[in-house]
Amino acid sequence: MRKSLFILILLTACLTSFAQSIIDKNYIVLIFDIKQNDNLHPRRISYWIAESDKLNKKDDFDFSPFFLSLFYTSNAYDDCCLGKTSNFYTFTTESKFEFEEEFEKKQKTLREFLKSNAKKIQTIKKQWKNGRKETISISAVSIKAKICSCKISDNKRYDFESVTLPLSDFELNNEFWKTKNSRHLQNDYSSFESKY
Repeated sequence: MRKSLFILILLTACLTSFAQSIIDKNYIVLIFDIKQNDNLHPRRISYWIAESDKLNKKDDFDFSPFFLSLFYTSNAYDDCCLGKTSNFYTFTTESKFEFEEEFEKKQKTLREFLKSNAKKIQTIKKQWKNGRKETISISAVSIKAKICSCKISDNKRYDFESVTLPLSDFELNNEFWKTKNSRHLQNDYSSFESKY
């Protein structure tokens, strides 16, 4: 009895130390809404997140992708929230897509919440000689939420090494806009690669 209890306690301690410490924190979410005169890819929206109290230098882009669309597997989500390195772009025979319908609806609700509370901070217009045009609208939302993050093991195409995933509803943190850190968002994002 004591031996099995000791093993159970040891196993619980190992799992607890492996998982992330996930608490409510204040974040800033950047929304990149990209529209192109391209029939195949007319619009793309991506979300990037950082802890708002860690924003400092004007040229410091310390944001990571914030996945709010379910293009990845449910086991990648589970692994990420346990703190494991996860595969988001590679599917295998072990890949599972077992998200409940309620979870999928929640993702849509979170995207709508961000869109309806965003403050526009920059618009970038690009035009190429071949006639291609692109308009990038960049907005920001200050929120309080629980998120989990992890390293990714299967992304060699992009410049980021980790991603973040939502765990809770979002609350607005409008006090952020009264802080000096909010000034660091007024930046030139024209060289920021927002694709993921």
